[in-house]
Amino acid sequence: NIFMPDREISRSEFLKIVMKSSGTPIPESIEPGDLPFADVSPDDWFGIYVKSAYELGIIQGYDDEGGIRFRPDANISRAEAMKILIKAFKIDTSSTVDARFLDVPADAWFAEYINYAAQKGIVSGYTNGNFGPQNNLTRGQAAKIVTLISN
Repeated sequence: NIFMPDREISRSEFLKIVMKSSGTPIPESIEPGDLPFADVSPDDWFGIYVKSAYELGIIQGYDDEGGIRFRPDANISRAEAMKILIKAFKIDTSSTVDARFLDVPADAWFAEYINYAAQKGIVSGYTNGNFGPQNNLTRGQAAKIVTLISN
């Protein structure tokens, strides 16, 4: 087996890792109609993780033409990953201070998650002062942040 740490990680892969690492209850099975997403079925290997994450408010999905979608095969952005990570581990971000990344405005939907993770040493930005919230998360980065938040 090859880990390929520089390869990007999909939304479904990252969600499974985080859900299992956080100890979040996962259903043994799901039925048709249990999922609100047009692109996730009970037969998908990630369906049980999506169901649990949705019910717990960890994920929301995208309102696309044709219905609400999870986009399981899409690469996950660093901002999306921080939100899923913080919500799955049930962390209160209310006392988080601004990490002052140049590309993380204080009013951005992802600011509280990125700033919390930076404050706790789970993530760091790039040498240019940016965090890169829209950059895709790599497998190596995913392994690092899940390990750090779990300890």
